[in-house]
Amino acid sequence: MRVQYIVGFCGLCLLGCTPATRVVRLSPTEYEPRPEEYPIRFYRESLPECPYEEIGIVTSRQRHILISMDAVAESLREKARRLGGDAVIRLSEQDQIQGAVISSRGVKLDRDPVLSGTVIRFTRADCRQ
Repeated sequence: MRVQYIVGFCGLCLLGCTPATRVVRLSPTEYEPRPEEYPIRFYRESLPECPYEEIGIVTSRQRHILISMDAVAESLREKARRLGGDAVIRLSEQDQIQGAVISSRGVKLDRDPVLSGTVIRFTRADCRQ
């Protein structure tokens, strides 16, 4: 019986070691997911030259220090693949405030880094940039 509790606790701990992700669909069209190794390109400041359709907004949050920002970025790519996307545009990084601690030294904010962007799908098979 005690082993079941330990296994359950370890499972909950592992769930806490993944980024928190969220998707907001922009397109009613459902696309076939991309393969697991499909490359998803990030565009921060510039936009692709090829025509595209915006299919969703993805957000991924680093819930604690054990989660790397690389894992947060990969979770965005994974969500983009699941939506059938080709790239993420307008990629941005912000801090999401989770709470605050007030002490004699002042206020300390509890912040989680967040990556977000818009998943796109290119509309022409011969143009992907």
